Amino acid sequence: MVFMRRTRSFSVLAVFVASAIGVALLPNTSAAVTPSTNAVVTVTGLSGPRGIAVSPDGLRVWVANYSGDSVSEIDTTSNPPAVIRTITVGTAPAGIAISPDGLHVWVANRGGASVSKISVATGLVRTITGFSGPNGIAVSPDGSRVWVANQGTGTLSEIDTASNPPSVVSTLAVGNYSSGVAVSPDGTRVWVANYGGMLPSSVSQIDTTTTPPSLVSSIVGVGSPSGIVVSPNGRSVWVADGMSLRKISTATGLIVGTVSLFGDAIGVAISPDGLRVWVTDVGGNAGKTVYEIDASSNPPAEINSVTVRTGPWGIAVSPNNSSVWVANNRGGYGKTVSQILFSPQALRGVDARSRNTQARISWLAPTDSAERRISGVLATASPGGRHCRATAAAACTITGLTNGVTYSVTVTAKNAAGTSSPKVVSVTPTAHNRG
Repeated sequence: MVFMRRTRSFSVLAVFVASAIGVALLPNTSAAVTPSTNAVVTVTGLSGPRGIAVSPDGLRVWVANYSGDSVSEIDTTSNPPAVIRTITVGTAPAGIAISPDGLHVWVANRGGASVSKISVATGLVRTITGFSGPNGIAVSPDGSRVWVANQGTGTLSEIDTASNPPSVVSTLAVGNYSSGVAVSPDGTRVWVANYGGMLPSSVSQIDTTTTPPSLVSSIVGVGSPSGIVVSPNGRSVWVADGMSLRKISTATGLIVGTVSLFGDAIGVAISPDGLRVWVTDVGGNAGKTVYEIDASSNPPAEINSVTVRTGPWGIAVSPNNSSVWVANNRGGYGKTVSQILFSPQALRGVDARSRNTQARISWLAPTDSAERRISGVLATASPGGRHCRATAAAACTITGLTNGVTYSVTVTAKNAAGTSSPKVVSVTPTAHNRG
């Protein structure tokens, strides 16, 4: 899900702290999430990147090049990540989404009044018409529907993906200057951020179980909503709202949390575990900031900020929660994507085998090494500090130990962003080793 808004000053919007339907800012009743340790990797070769999405397997990132009339595919397994394919689509592609099976990429071509369906296997592009300034785009969890926010008419279009060719089967009026769109995890609700422009703005809730889909409610009291995402548990909707981030309860339709930000918040994404929300800001810190929000606290709160390249716009989180990917638009002419790389997870299956004056330390190969780029593993014995290292291997041997002494061995993995939480095992070297 991504979006596009009208050009405006980044400094004039006031932060709304009240809603016509009520605001609830509750006391903090949960433990705070620890800010992420991270490093930033830059991917070049883009052309006005705006929309961005990660494939279900995390191996590819797809980027809508707004000023290049194209879509680029990034290989996340290469080091560093790199563009491996660029496919021509319609004019000024803004929004991009991937089918749940990873076989197709859907692109909203805002300037071309069309949607492109790309076959990942062949690169073949099929064009669907019948839109007006299509911008935000999202695919239903079962892949049967694609939802498109039309900025030109303030409407939401429904595409039936099973029809051949895919076709628009319904169009529903939602709000002024519809920008972002998101689907609930069960597919029964679609949420649309209506930026409003010079007219009143809102967030629309649509019931997809009716034929045709119907408008359930319009939530007001929002500033300039653009980016929108639904939490993995379906209980909340998060909206990037100019100078703030809003949390909306899906049960009540009330704004239940507001995080005041700087500049102009546009893109929003949520981690697969629902604990963190990430927001792009094209206005604050010279337009180079991504905010990390603790979504588990009540009210939600900013806990970290990361500096990327100028004009961060669209944003997406990898399915294994190892990276955040940011499209840096820079006034429509940016050429980079930033990967916010997190420190590794704690190693799994750590084991120690006693040897004669040695200890053989092993672990399961990290499943997230492609994106976290684990550069090495360190195992350190205490007392004495004797240690061993490994890079590609999933084991190493600590030598020079004393038989009969019990050692505590601390095992950690490292990458460019930092070091994992330690795993500790005990071992007692002996001349009668056990394997």
